[in-house]
Amino acid sequence: MIPELGQGALLVALGLALYGGLAAAIAGTTGRASLLQSAQHAAVGVFVLVVGSLVLLTYAFLRFDFSVRYVATNTNLGTPFYYRITAVWGALEGSIILWARCSRSTRWWSS
Repeated sequence: MIPELGQGALLVALGLALYGGLAAAIAGTTGRASLLQSAQHAAVGVFVLVVGSLVLLTYAFLRFDFSVRYVATNTNLGTPFYYRITAVWGALEGSIILWARCSRSTRWWSS
């Protein structure tokens, strides 16, 4: 159940990100403020969904949910609690989710 929720959240986030990018591009060319506001709301939705998927992945690590391949390959039953939390971004998939979340919150593009 946890892997399906996380994957579903990421798929919806992908759809929202595509919509938000397209809406922002159209709003930039036409000057429609309502479309730009909709793109901003889509960006907030993407952020919430990506954070939610990261929380679900952390939960899978804490519960030793070995049905998730990422959890099964990066932890075992002898792993202490604090290492299980850090294992979330210890390999490629978790770090991609973490960087997706951090890049949206640091606003590096506005400097």
